[in-house]
Amino acid sequence: MCTDNLHPLKVDPATGEVYLQLAAPYSHIVLTPQRRSDSPLLVQHFNDPRIYECLIGPPYPYLEEHARGWYDRTAPIAEAALADLRAGKQYVGAVPVCTIRDTRTSDGKVADAKIIGDMSMSRCLFYDMHDTALAQRLSEENAAKEVGDPSIVWIIGDWLDPAYHGQGIMTAVVRFVIHEWAVPRMNVRHIRVNAFLGNRGSVRVFEKNGFETLPDLLDVVRLSESRGGKLMSLHILEWHLEDDGVAH
Repeated sequence: MCTDNLHPLKVDPATGEVYLQLAAPYSHIVLTPQRRSDSPLLVQHFNDPRIYECLIGPPYPYLEEHARGWYDRTAPIAEAALADLRAGKQYVGAVPVCTIRDTRTSDGKVADAKIIGDMSMSRCLFYDMHDTALAQRLSEENAAKEVGDPSIVWIIGDWLDPAYHGQGIMTAVVRFVIHEWAVPRMNVRHIRVNAFLGNRGSVRVFEKNGFETLPDLLDVVRLSESRGGKLMSLHILEWHLEDDGVAH
């Protein structure tokens, strides 16, 4: 298999699966495509209140059918990005390797490394705005832009197994994916992120990656009824390539 067009992706010689490997001291951390076999662990993680209480999207309780549905929706996006890379396209529309794994759990074998988190990047839907009509218009305009358009606004979603918190892993993953993949391979120039009010750990991950803290938005997102249905407030952060002060 020719891998020239896939750089900086590596290819597991045992399985042919592509992956990104972080630089030292996090070289044991890799990002791979999602795997259908991850479903049982996803169910375990997304029913952990330390994880789902920090996230807006996942349903609760989280069932294996939800994990399979997530795979069915997202795997084609990753496959399309990889196909575009192999075809020699300059820019692609996604990060095809979102699943964070620790190879220390598998004697260094990528194929057997267990899932410990996820970092996805998608076009911003602006759901964190009080003005719903404006949010819809901005979302539609953002979705209509051509792949590689530097004016596209992106959003990052992420989670990490609590057993791995406090080790700098997510900070390193965000930095690596932005600068080694999103900027050169997607032409990303503008990213927004949010976190529930009080989630300082998530905020610090992005602040350490050059994101600017914007004014908080109060009572802007409603949780599902299964999670209480209450309105939640958000920290909002934003990153522009030209403003990035992080040393690489």
